[in-house]
Amino acid sequence: MSGVVPGPQEDKKPVIDQKQTPKAEKPSHINITVKKNDDNTEVAFRIRRSSQFSKLISAYCEMKKIDNKTYRFLYDGKRLDPKQTPDDIEMEADGDQIDVMLEQDGGGKALNVAQVCWDY
Repeated sequence: MSGVVPGPQEDKKPVIDQKQTPKAEKPSHINITVKKNDDNTEVAFRIRRSSQFSKLISAYCEMKKIDNKTYRFLYDGKRLDPKQTPDDIEMEADGDQIDVMLEQDGGGKALNVAQVCWDY
């Protein structure tokens, strides 16, 4: 016999393939809430991730009987382009909210009425 003392046997675990599991694919549809800020009404929509927002905007305006040119649609404070899709702006979760706000004109320099009248 040789003078080598056998050491404790280590637990031999089967080698597991360390490949990453594929990411769960995004569902093909997403649920979006559209909230009109002037009256706090909400409408829920379910659309395809590849559908342009123009379809959602048209459906919402028709339902509410409003002109789509007088309202602005915002997501995370940024104006939506009707040609964009939920995938384009990386909408992730169901229940994301689009805000609808009345278009406001103006914001220019205020005129002094007295000064305008005297100039003529």
